[in-house]
Amino acid sequence: MKHIIQNTLIFLQDLETKSYYAVLEYVNNGNLHDYLSEHKDLNWIQRIQISKDIASGLEYLHNNVGMIHRNLNTKTVLIHMGKAKISNPVFSELSIDTSPSLSLQGWMIAFIDVELLKDLNSTFTAASDIYSLGFVMWSISSGKFPFENFTSQIDLVKRIISENFRENPVNGTPKAYLDLYQKCWRSNSKERISAQEVYTQLEIMLHDKSLNVDGDTYTMLESIYP
Repeated sequence: MKHIIQNTLIFLQDLETKSYYAVLEYVNNGNLHDYLSEHKDLNWIQRIQISKDIASGLEYLHNNVGMIHRNLNTKTVLIHMGKAKISNPVFSELSIDTSPSLSLQGWMIAFIDVELLKDLNSTFTAASDIYSLGFVMWSISSGKFPFENFTSQIDLVKRIISENFRENPVNGTPKAYLDLYQKCWRSNSKERISAQEVYTQLEIMLHDKSLNVDGDTYTMLESIYP
């Protein structure tokens, strides 16, 4: 077995079969959705740091491991000591059902690349993960699942496809952060940015002291995340 270790994910690779296996260390804060629900008072430095952790793991997955996650959402991101770690990648293609019997909840549909919803013959790409990342970042800004109150999954899929339907920005979201996640969830996958670009922009934002809402918080987080 070969260990592939990065600060936001851990993998094992079988050198004979070349198969990958995810290895998760103990996490004390559960998944991202639950963490956001329980920590509604997070400031923007903290929210941006969580987003940066996720972008870092995704960038490593794409560029160092050569894998696509295929299942990125707020329940497959885990939190330990306030730090985000990506979990539960899908090692084979997912089957997406958009028939009238569609059973996926609205929040799950939001994380599926619109190009996959439009064409069931499409395959997951790195850009599909970036689309999902855009909705994860929106959830970090809101503390909610996307479209969680939408009653008809079929109508939601139709609106996403035909109207480029997305969630509305949350009041108080920094413009740079809003612009960044909107670049992630663009309908045309060729117009989306890379995980590396997301990480770089979040790094810049993280050191923008105009986002600081508590003079001590910025200093504290710099000591935790140098």
